[in-house]
Amino acid sequence: KQWYQRRVAITAGIDILLDTIREQIASCISASYNSVTVAEATKLLFCDNQSKTKQFADKQGWEGDGKVYRFSKTDKGDDRCVPITTVTQHLLEYAKELEMIV
Repeated sequence: KQWYQRRVAITAGIDILLDTIREQIASCISASYNSVTVAEATKLLFCDNQSKTKQFADKQGWEGDGKVYRFSKTDKGDDRCVPITTVTQHLLEYAKELEMIV
């Protein structure tokens, strides 16, 4: 039972970390590319399949035809960008919390 509780806590921490990473990657994709295919986005976002990519893209407000996402000039220079020092600090805090759990 104790192993299961640790596994659940670690899995939750990893899911939070992966979501944060995906959001940062998505911000960079929309700022760097004019368009990206669903297949490319699936690889870049570390999604298991294209349907998960489509769900994530919908949440991000990406527009596309089902095969390609296109980014307008207004998507450039995302206000949600976070300085790397802040991201690093949060990641270190997550790691410390996970270490305390284990």
